[in-house]
Amino acid sequence: MPVRPVNFRRSTLTSLFCSLRFERMVFFKVRSQEILVMPTNQLRNRTVGSKMTESEYEKLAALAEREGLTLGEWCRSVLLARANTNEGKKANATDQTLLAEVMALRTILLNALFTLAQGAVLTTKELDRLIERADGERFDRVRERLAEAVTGGRS
Repeated sequence: MPVRPVNFRRSTLTSLFCSLRFERMVFFKVRSQEILVMPTNQLRNRTVGSKMTESEYEKLAALAEREGLTLGEWCRSVLLARANTNEGKKANATDQTLLAEVMALRTILLNALFTLAQGAVLTTKELDRLIERADGERFDRVRERLAEAVTGGRS
């Protein structure tokens, strides 16, 4: 018996539980049963899971509901969005070192310019003190900046 595509009509019940993406899938009728077949390039056959406390689960379910998605769809979209961006990418040692050097240079330059703008003379001893201070604080300041970048500037 040949397999043939079946026209899929959305019922009220189906509209409540199925997103519009559901319509792009193909239904086949085989021996009087309708079978859903996803295109091979969209086949999802791998699972990612995590254990949650009841309160964590409720928070996630509420977020998904606000966006009109099932919890599974919402989790999938969040995970893929995170994977497709550089967010969450931990800065490597080279990145941290470069940022530390730029921030130290910025500190030295701004302090030197501020001193000169006030009409004061910048001595070698004062410049050495500025350099020492900037070098001593640079990695602490980088850690602070990177933490701000992850939280979007929120503490």
